[in-house]
Amino acid sequence: MGKGIANHGFKSGLLPKTRPILKGPTLRQKQLVDKFTKITAKKQETQNVGYADGIKEPRGSRRVQPSTEYIDVEKFILKTVPKPKDESSLDSKNPKDVKARTRRTYLENAIRNAETTALYKENLQHEKSLLEEAESIITKEDEPDQSLLTVPTIEGLLNLPLMRKRTDEEKKMLDMKRKYNRETMEFRSKEHRLEKLLQLYHASENFIVTEEQLNKHIDKVFQMDDFKRSSTISIYSHGDKAETNLESSLSDALFGTLGNGRYVGLPIVKDYIQNSTGKKL
Repeated sequence: MGKGIANHGFKSGLLPKTRPILKGPTLRQKQLVDKFTKITAKKQETQNVGYADGIKEPRGSRRVQPSTEYIDVEKFILKTVPKPKDESSLDSKNPKDVKARTRRTYLENAIRNAETTALYKENLQHEKSLLEEAESIITKEDEPDQSLLTVPTIEGLLNLPLMRKRTDEEKKMLDMKRKYNRETMEFRSKEHRLEKLLQLYHASENFIVTEEQLNKHIDKVFQMDDFKRSSTISIYSHGDKAETNLESSLSDALFGTLGNGRYVGLPIVKDYIQNSTGKKL
């Protein structure tokens, strides 16, 4: 570690920020297109405002704002990942051709997944705005009238219903919240199953699947020296077993690993999949 590390939080180096694959909105992002269209209309109303005629505008500013360019994903893929001119000349047994085809496939999938993620985030933002508008309307409707803030009579209380019915907006909000909770529970259960499957995959290294492995394991277990040694070790190390298991579980939870850091865990796999852009392959 060299000098001046205090400026970087006492770290020897900083990882670069993840760069997005798509530098702008795509044609399929309808809500985002509408949003940029409104912004562009507002910019066109205020064009040339504050700029004198015959005088060059200051550096970094423009009299006329540029129009927003939308990305066609398929054309972007053809331009970024061009296919070979003669595909018949590629050899499926040549490692170089196989790696090149794999890189192209992964990069195409990464670009399409980036567009899908942007669409999903835009839909979530739109639903959130609808929820906020509905909540604001309900809060305004629930505000009591100043003329009704008087002492109620017994007859008025008896004529009131026991329960107030939900409005259409409240029913819609309740359905959306239930859908969100259900999808969250399903996602967590699937994530738990993936974690158990990954643990099973790592544990399969020690499985006995052949007769030869079974015989070797039986001979190893019933050797007298090993049996005595294992019995003495279990006697003397029984007190520290709980502490060792706690330390291993804490380290696995911190670093996202399995088996006291010996195997890759589900958080590392998810982080690699989310940050992969095809260029790392």
